Amino acid sequence: GDPAGIHSGDSIAVFPSFSLTDEQQHEILKVVQLLSTELDIHGLLNVQFVLRDGAFWIIEANPRASRTVPIVSKISGVPMVDMAVGVALGEKLRGMGHGTGLLPFGGVWGAKVPVFSNDKLPGIDPKLGPRMMSTGESLGLGANLASALLDGFKGAGWCPPGRGRILMSIADAYKAEAMSVAAQFRSMGWSVDATAGTAAYLSRWGIDARAVALDELADKLRAGAWDLVLNIPGGNERNIRQGADIRRLASASGIACLHSIAAAMAVANSIGANGN
Repeated sequence: GDPAGIHSGDSIAVFPSFSLTDEQQHEILKVVQLLSTELDIHGLLNVQFVLRDGAFWIIEANPRASRTVPIVSKISGVPMVDMAVGVALGEKLRGMGHGTGLLPFGGVWGAKVPVFSNDKLPGIDPKLGPRMMSTGESLGLGANLASALLDGFKGAGWCPPGRGRILMSIADAYKAEAMSVAAQFRSMGWSVDATAGTAAYLSRWGIDARAVALDELADKLRAGAWDLVLNIPGGNERNIRQGADIRRLASASGIACLHSIAAAMAVANSIGANGN
């Protein structure tokens, strides 16, 4: 749900992958096998990849457990820690009864949703980046990805209403992509409010979005006027400052705040598919 550059601990992660092709998954497996052999790893190896323009880039490869190990173990039913300890002590992976290579899909989808405590720290900008800010995580499970995501959101303390209110403030470069987000929420019966530029753009395309004046924005955020905020700030100093103010006020009021189109669409689809 989150782009490269967001710390993995702060990202929404889904299990198994829903977007990688079989060829890409086997390419990852091959690379990890080569790394494991070259580094002489006997146990867990945490490898992070970035996929850009069809090519994989390795960010890091750490011979250690990651926060996702217990999550993956629970979803898959494979006791990864026990197996890693066995391998470290000289046992063979192929003799542990779980096979080798890529594990086939077991029928259960999982979604890891980060939990933040930004509302306890006044003045903190909750915008995500390479520094980890989350203080916990929730695991959602479901028969499909939408159900798993909604389960994860609820576990993280956010129960989105079936018909809520969203505030959108989107940089020019992302306004076209934001149209589908606004249309999706409108189709579910949500009211869509937006800052002036975003509202004007959506209205030109026939999407009913009420413009919120800057002088009333702060008071409405403090009053919890919205259930969800989608903020993608622009590149100039004024828009960056305005975006930071919106995020701080939303966080202080306990309003869920998203920072990417992909995350917003994931939220919309999970609400819509489950008829919440």
